[in-house]
Amino acid sequence: MNEDDQKQNTIRQTSGAELCEPSLKSIRVLFVEDSEDDMLLIIRELRRSGYDPLFKRVDTAEAMLELIEKERWDIIISDYSMPRFNGLKALKLYQDHNLPIPFIVVSGTIGESFAVETMKAGAHDYMMKGHLKRLAPAIERELREAKSRRERRKALRELKDSETRFQDLYDNAPDMYVSVAPHTAKIIQCNLTLANHLGYTKEEIIGCQIFDMYHPDCMEKVIEVFDLFQQSGSVSNAELQLKRKDGSKIDVSLNVSSVHDDQGNLLHSRSSWRDISDQKKLEGQLRQLQKMEAIGTLAGGIAHDFNNILSSIIGYTELAVDDAQQGSRQREHLTEVVNAGRRATELVKQILTFARQKELALTPVKVKTVVNEVLKFLRASLPSTIDIRTDLQADSVVMADATQIHQIIMNICTNAGHAMKENGGVLKISLVDEILDSDFTSHHSIVSPGNYVKMTVADSGHGVPADKLVKIFDPYFTTKAIGEGTGMGLSVVLGIIQSHHGTIIVDSTPEVGTTFNIYLPIVEKQVATTTKAIETIRGGQEHILIVDDEAPIVKLLQKSLEPLGYKVTTSAGSHEALDLFKKTPDQFDLLITDMTMPAMTGDKLAIEILKVRPDMPIVLCTGYSDRISKGMIGKIGIKSLLKKPVGKKVLQQTVRRVLDDEN
Repeated sequence: MNEDDQKQNTIRQTSGAELCEPSLKSIRVLFVEDSEDDMLLIIRELRRSGYDPLFKRVDTAEAMLELIEKERWDIIISDYSMPRFNGLKALKLYQDHNLPIPFIVVSGTIGESFAVETMKAGAHDYMMKGHLKRLAPAIERELREAKSRRERRKALRELKDSETRFQDLYDNAPDMYVSVAPHTAKIIQCNLTLANHLGYTKEEIIGCQIFDMYHPDCMEKVIEVFDLFQQSGSVSNAELQLKRKDGSKIDVSLNVSSVHDDQGNLLHSRSSWRDISDQKKLEGQLRQLQKMEAIGTLAGGIAHDFNNILSSIIGYTELAVDDAQQGSRQREHLTEVVNAGRRATELVKQILTFARQKELALTPVKVKTVVNEVLKFLRASLPSTIDIRTDLQADSVVMADATQIHQIIMNICTNAGHAMKENGGVLKISLVDEILDSDFTSHHSIVSPGNYVKMTVADSGHGVPADKLVKIFDPYFTTKAIGEGTGMGLSVVLGIIQSHHGTIIVDSTPEVGTTFNIYLPIVEKQVATTTKAIETIRGGQEHILIVDDEAPIVKLLQKSLEPLGYKVTTSAGSHEALDLFKKTPDQFDLLITDMTMPAMTGDKLAIEILKVRPDMPIVLCTGYSDRISKGMIGKIGIKSLLKKPVGKKVLQQTVRRVLDDEN
């Protein structure tokens, strides 16, 4: 037990008779006092007043500092004048540590002027050692006020914490908030989210006109929304565009309401903007998918009938070309009709490709070879005012449909030629190998990191404005005049490239030019080099049964085959043909049947024919059907599949090949 504890026990034992109350209130007192006797006088007064003091005494600054840092006290009672220390210095030390407890000066020598000085310095009370009866009430009062001060401090701290939390929520909310003065339309408050989205600081935004935040392109709609707000006092989910510091747009959904005081006076308007850029992007992708779905429905609906029509146009015109005199104007005109029909055939193929309803036959293709083939056509078709420059470094191989790779190069180069039609220019085509890393592919999710062949097609034409550049891959969007294009070209290009697991990036500057970068994944395969033998068209004396519900097609096939010596029997319906075949199955050497016919389709007719005669060779023709493929006909037993419109030479060669294979 230390000296102070012994003194405290002694005081409790000797002063017990002086207690006024059965129970004492505990109080921890730090005495700053050089006289132990004076301290004991104060302690006895405290016990007579109902307190049970736990105390320690110091008389130097060092000792006081140690105790106020290590222990908790309820009150400090200090003498004013001491040999090595004094009350004012003790008060200064107390204040430096911001202690939330009373500080009372009790002195035997303090005069009125010193008392005033002490109170001005921050003491809570003072009194003379000879008049200690006022001590207990002063302590009681100061303890209550100290408690009140602590509670106020706690409340203020909690309020400040609450304000900090609110400000944090306000500043970092996902939506952009702004408050606007009613008469000046100036921004009086905004959150950090708004500043970050627009590229400003909060200080730069506050004080600006609210209308300055909007992009000029949507200002007409902004005025409409403002008028609606003036009438109703609120607006919900208005889609507008804000203007970033760099001038770019950000799509937002606006909600704005009025804030009034208790008397109904308008204080300010409260607006929130929600960034809907991703939503608008998804909506655009959805519209693109809907367009593709619509094109797919259209393609599937018209392909069969349209190809039948083209079959007649091309087929009969080819027959007329054969009959026309070599070098005559009539033959020249008929040849142009055939060419136009074939362009129409390619258009149908483009629609089917775009709609992803055309079966892809992917084989190893050397892109450089295809580019060189396209260049032959380009040099013959583009005007001499366009200078074609090439830099074909890559010899890489990709898995692709060679015809479709040819198609995308032709489409892009044709567009480039159109852009330079009036003033001429330079068309550059380059081919290099490139490694795409994860940083690149993270922005182009359709491709994966790896080795790619990069084909660049750049022109020095009129370029495409930024507002149109984002639409160039949309179906039917075109910058060409009416009659100069369908608007399907780049849509088809995009569909083909994506179906080959590649991507395309376009960059254009008005009056400078446009650059397309196409990336296709490289495969480590060699292109099989084969020499295609020229097939001579031979006829025969076999008996061929032709079945098609389109009378012009039946006549066309008949006229294409009979001059080669074949005997041809025709039928306009599948049931009629089946009955005819069943009567004399051995007299026919080949069946040519359409796929889409009423009552019984061509594949079902083939199955019934093969039940009667399993070795019967069959050729199936189709304008378009999503039910048939080369794999399916193989399972049925059909020998060949021809896609309409079928050229005369292709028909003749196919018939001869199937018959020879059978023999």
